[in-house]
Amino acid sequence: MTKNLILTAVVVMFTALSGNGIAGDAAAGKTKAAACNGCHMPGNPAAPAMAGMPEQYLIEATKAYKTGARNNAQMAAFVGSLSDADIADISAYYAAENPCK
Repeated sequence: MTKNLILTAVVVMFTALSGNGIAGDAAAGKTKAAACNGCHMPGNPAAPAMAGMPEQYLIEATKAYKTGARNNAQMAAFVGSLSDADIADISAYYAAENPCK
């Protein structure tokens, strides 16, 4: 009984921590992020550099712009047509990038 409860707890915690359940493809994200790079690469003080940021944070932030939970007209326009898979891929790309480039 206790063993089953522990196993169930581990599965629930893993599911909660895994976020959206979509594994991003960094290679695909590199191509998809071309439009993002103009603002979000190091050296632009007007927008945060995303290289090296946690993947799940990037996914959640992007989805917040898409839904309007974060208010920025320029970001909303860029992310409005992105699918969940696109967001996961772009986030995987930036998370894998070296922030010191």
